[in-house]
Amino acid sequence: MEASRGRRQKADNSRGNRGRSGGRSRGGQSRGAARARSSGRGNTPRQQQEQQSTVSETTKSKDVHQSVDEVPTPPKKTLPTQKGGQQKSKQKPPPPPPPPSATRLDAMDEQQKQQQFSKEGQGPFKVLHIAEKPSIAKALAAALAGTASQIGSKGDKGPCPVFEFQARGKASSFPYSRRDRQVTHRVTSVAGHVFATDFPPSMQNWESVDPIELFDSPVIKKAQKSSMVHHLEKCAGGCEFLVLWLDCDREGENICYEVLGVVLESASAKKKVSPFYLAPDRVYRAKFSALATVDLLNAYMNLGRPNRYLSEAVEARQELDLKVGVAFSRFQTKYFQGRYGDLDSNVLSYGPCQSPTLGFLVERHIDIENFVPRRYYVLSLNLIAGGRATQFSWVQSAKRIYERKQAEALADKLGSTATLTQVQHKKKKQARPLPLNTVALLKACSSSLNIGPAQAMHLAENLYLNGFISYPRTESTAFPSSFDVRRTVEPLLSSATYGHLARKLLTPGKASSLGPRSGGVDMGDHPPILPVRGAEPRELGGGDEFRVYDLVTRTFLASIADDAVWDVTTIKIQCADHIFMTSGRSLVSKGFLEILNRRYEEEDDNEIVTEEQTLPNFVVGTKFPILSQATAPEFARVSVNDRVTVPPDYMNESELIGKMEKEGIGTDASIPTHIQNVIARNYAELAPGRKLKPTKLGIVLCQGYHAIDSALILPKVRADIERSCDRIASGDMSKDIVVSKALEYFRSKFAFFRAAIDRMDILFASSFTKLEDAGKPYIRDGFKRVYLMYIPGPPPRLYNRNTETVYELPYGGNINVWDGHKCPICTFELLRYSVGNPQRTFPLCCYCYKNQITQEEQEIQDTGDEKRSRSRNLCLDSPLKDSHPLISEICVGYVSDILPDTDDDSALVVDVSGGNKQQLISTRSPIVVTFGTEKNQVHKLEALTKYDDESAAHMLQVTFHKDKSPLPDGKNSLSAYLSTNEQLQSLAHIRRGSERLKITSSRGRGGRGKGRGRGRGRGRGRGRHMSDKAKKMSFRDF
Repeated sequence: MEASRGRRQKADNSRGNRGRSGGRSRGGQSRGAARARSSGRGNTPRQQQEQQSTVSETTKSKDVHQSVDEVPTPPKKTLPTQKGGQQKSKQKPPPPPPPPSATRLDAMDEQQKQQQFSKEGQGPFKVLHIAEKPSIAKALAAALAGTASQIGSKGDKGPCPVFEFQARGKASSFPYSRRDRQVTHRVTSVAGHVFATDFPPSMQNWESVDPIELFDSPVIKKAQKSSMVHHLEKCAGGCEFLVLWLDCDREGENICYEVLGVVLESASAKKKVSPFYLAPDRVYRAKFSALATVDLLNAYMNLGRPNRYLSEAVEARQELDLKVGVAFSRFQTKYFQGRYGDLDSNVLSYGPCQSPTLGFLVERHIDIENFVPRRYYVLSLNLIAGGRATQFSWVQSAKRIYERKQAEALADKLGSTATLTQVQHKKKKQARPLPLNTVALLKACSSSLNIGPAQAMHLAENLYLNGFISYPRTESTAFPSSFDVRRTVEPLLSSATYGHLARKLLTPGKASSLGPRSGGVDMGDHPPILPVRGAEPRELGGGDEFRVYDLVTRTFLASIADDAVWDVTTIKIQCADHIFMTSGRSLVSKGFLEILNRRYEEEDDNEIVTEEQTLPNFVVGTKFPILSQATAPEFARVSVNDRVTVPPDYMNESELIGKMEKEGIGTDASIPTHIQNVIARNYAELAPGRKLKPTKLGIVLCQGYHAIDSALILPKVRADIERSCDRIASGDMSKDIVVSKALEYFRSKFAFFRAAIDRMDILFASSFTKLEDAGKPYIRDGFKRVYLMYIPGPPPRLYNRNTETVYELPYGGNINVWDGHKCPICTFELLRYSVGNPQRTFPLCCYCYKNQITQEEQEIQDTGDEKRSRSRNLCLDSPLKDSHPLISEICVGYVSDILPDTDDDSALVVDVSGGNKQQLISTRSPIVVTFGTEKNQVHKLEALTKYDDESAAHMLQVTFHKDKSPLPDGKNSLSAYLSTNEQLQSLAHIRRGSERLKITSSRGRGGRGKGRGRGRGRGRGRGRHMSDKAKKMSFRDF
């Protein structure tokens, strides 16, 4: 019996993380959590956790920043002061001198060389190169060595490949070391961010933590994958120099310091073992914009240092977005989901970027709804001459005319003659487009290619990683003065699609004048997006990826081509005191229009607005009679036409992107994410033409913010934060000061918001159904035998109208009533919860589940065990603990009984779905066990009342169909313990499926075909479920 209790206790402890179910151990809590409890006597659990997070993460981050930046950063200079100690002006401090790595080794004087080399060892050494993605590491290894062989056995690869080699040519030596030392290059990568910004486990409990406490909470860095940390530590072993090849933007700079936090700490631990360890002054930064060999080698020969200020700007934004977004989101989610039943959203999120983005859409919606159409009248003149009719428009100097009689009276005063007063011919140039930056690319993809911004960014990144285009995250629309246009065009000469266009541009007469037009801006980060090498449709699959490549390539070629030239003709006719005018144009020289298809033209760049048409040859001074009937060969007819004012249309993605850029909401890299989040939260939906229409929920939320505090939804506050982050990046402001001031500002906003929430509640009450009026009778409770109302949500829940009690239900699967069954503990009627593919069905008691969730959250808060922190109610396995009577009474064994070599020791229970699904299922992993040699041989599986203390399981009875029984001697039934009966084990067939339910349809609301727009996004119907990330509220979600 003791063994039974011990085994069951282990099974309960494995319930720590319900969000992911694969391969959980039934062992107890982590040793680290136990040590934390034993060493924190006298403190509250939350204080213990905050102390741990401060020591383990914050201190480590500061140490890394200080150690790396001690080398290149000089002491700050003070500004001159006037009498009285006042500064004359707040001038930007002078930039720090370039670090030692910014100077070529050949340019160092002898003293600098000796100082540099005195720290080095003798003989061969290794340089570690770390890229942001495996594909970049592969391209880098090929560029440095020509070829690269991957090291490590199949079982020891780690999360990213590793290349190690001795190079030839430029990379045969390291620019900042002795030339006589033999260098070995080790190239690997990470996979994006190594760490994520989050709250400590003590602040994860939605019920016990007041949201306002989050403003003062510490933040910690959680490893995205522990295997990545171990990978970096292992690769750093034996290396004396480190070169960081992360993306050359702020996010990439922040990942640099994440990598340094791991690598330098690992190297510091080896300091006592070897005097030639990887020191902070041996860390270098590569700057590159393309993955071509020549670009990578050029970056290798001109290394710099990582920039702490850029990284701190990212960290400031991460902390602010996390704290502000989660505090507001938790409060309004709990408040409104506890009062209304048809919100159709798992989380009512707020975000400093997301909410102003929604505000733009709602503002346009209100303009449309409040618009009152009005009829007005204009005069028009139709001239019949030269064998054709030409329409002239009235040049109206006065206000619009809204009375028809007034317009008719004005027409009567025009007289009887129309005189042609002007015929003007003028050559006009249509300027070629500017090269693409990120925002221009996203706008063009949406308006011209019908590809959404998130999908467009994904395709552009794939093209960059595969070496077809340059880095797609850039703010520049002008090339630097040193840019070599010819070198960029030459790789396109051999292309079947673009070769003839490239040859025309490189002809002797034109090559010398190649270059983009004026008006662009070089931001100094990366050049505009341009092609790196030629590609054909078949090479890229001919789909959306090639369409984006084609847009980039044609826009680049058009940006360095000649302007288009038009012959514009303008004709004016005067009748009394009124002028009528018409114009037309004809193309004289195609210029860039030969390269750039008309569908790629940007509206803002099109200076020629005149209709393309050829007008008759008129002579100035010619008079035409004004007639109502055709009694002369040439005459003019004046008419009064009525028109109606039209409302503005809903914003499309291209217009919204431009608005966000103008108002300073988000960055070029984050804009697609904010737009996608507004749609994913069900605040807006994508309509035909890629227009964004706010939903009822989005409108009510936005109007509620205005009713309480308009600053929460207007773009000014976020724009100010972005400008402050820019000052952090330039070194003009301290990160701590910016974060402290912003948090204090939003803390006061939150306090007022919470106190005035009734103003928003009035709007919700008029738009949504109160919880007590929603839902349908589902099951009876075990106390008063009253029906609980089922609210499908999201999130799903049961509601007791009498006591106003809400029973939250798990999501991630399907829920239905289990007729005729009651819980042995509380006598509540039972539900069945089905999840996975193939589907596994478990018993569910809503009352016991609610109590279990509360108990688990308190345990997580008390222990500070990060590994048990999970997304609230996301359940991909059995919602009840293995020790619950509903589970224990159908437990017939454990996965380890039939798979001795596995670490998975979860319980095997009889599936309660009934019918043809006679199977055993694992409570903590997607394992399904069937019996027999053929399909559907089993008539019934049953857990008997007989119980074995040693195996901690019930006896299993397998009954086969009489005509399909595989048992000897004509038997069709076998009763035995699974852990000990070899015959039963030999009949078992094990299948590992998926945790997720099988998706039967991915068609959502809005867009075309599957998903949204041209992308492959999932549908957004009521069957969707919130992910871990959605509930944990990563800073990127705001």
